Amino acid sequence: MLMYFRWSKPLDFFQTRSKSLLAAGLLTTMGLTGCSGLSFNSAGGPGAALESRLQAEPAACSAYRVAYVNGFKTHVDGMSEKQDTLQREGLDEFEASRKILASNGLGIDECMRPFCIIEPLQGGKLDSWCGYKVLKTDGPELYQWFEWTTVQP
Repeated sequence: MLMYFRWSKPLDFFQTRSKSLLAAGLLTTMGLTGCSGLSFNSAGGPGAALESRLQAEPAACSAYRVAYVNGFKTHVDGMSEKQDTLQREGLDEFEASRKILASNGLGIDECMRPFCIIEPLQGGKLDSWCGYKVLKTDGPELYQWFEWTTVQP
């Protein structure tokens, strides 16, 4: 089962210890079953609209997303491997993402952020995935998911 969240205050996630995060149920559970594939379709539809929206943002937003996702993934890796150093590196990368916004005069809500998902694995390990959830207007699926790098301008 995959879990996802998009926090309103991103630093809150990183300041929460991993055990209490999972135990307290701060992650919203959502299975990706029933969502359409993860491939990007630039020919039209939801993927093209998402790509257009991302391209219309300031260039700093792209750098912000890279630092944001890298920080998230590094932090999750640190939680998975129980390595405080990796967790701190994730926090540092995340802080760097906020500095990118600040140095460009942008607020946190002025750039699209992908949803980031933590997937619990066997043996207490964790994996992560980041992408965009776009409402579909056709077909049986409610959403279409795009891995964040497939639409990163």
